Amino acid sequence: MEGPLPRESLTARQIEKYDNALHSVVRLVHLHGVAAVNLKSVSADSGVALATLYRFFNSKDHLFAAAFDRWQTPLVEVGEPDLRDGSDRGRASAYIVRGTRSFQRTPNMLGLLVFATVSTDPFASEQMLRSRRRNSAGLAKVITDAPEAVRAIAVAVLESFWWDQLVEWHTGRCTHAQLLERVDSAIDVLLPG
Repeated sequence: MEGPLPRESLTARQIEKYDNALHSVVRLVHLHGVAAVNLKSVSADSGVALATLYRFFNSKDHLFAAAFDRWQTPLVEVGEPDLRDGSDRGRASAYIVRGTRSFQRTPNMLGLLVFATVSTDPFASEQMLRSRRRNSAGLAKVITDAPEAVRAIAVAVLESFWWDQLVEWHTGRCTHAQLLERVDSAIDVLLPG
């Protein structure tokens, strides 16, 4: 099976269409939820032909994973004052609270995260791996005082545990408050002080 066209190989007009498709997925999922969005609705909303979508994305799962990654990218950028000052513990907590708050404001995006994370499509899996790496890099930027070995373990454990707790929250197995309490407990163990 031939893979989708890499974004780097696209013309300016194709990049515009690619970006329009991602924007449409985010908008439609935000408004209607993951289950209500399909490739036809994305095509209609974005003005990108269905065949063109398939040239850019191998499947609905791949498109949705790319859209989640696009939505998440500005959220993992570090630069806000609460993420630059204080202890590793405080900055890690602020980073996770900020990210969790974005899902609280746009709960359907949490559904998109879960949908894309459990996909078996290899292109979607690769996209979500890149997304998780970007998130881990953002978290690593706020854990600056711990030794490198401790920081690497803390980032890996916190990122994985946080995503696990987001799934728990999305599926109704815990509340938002419980999610934050559990993640704070993990931060206390990994980054005391």
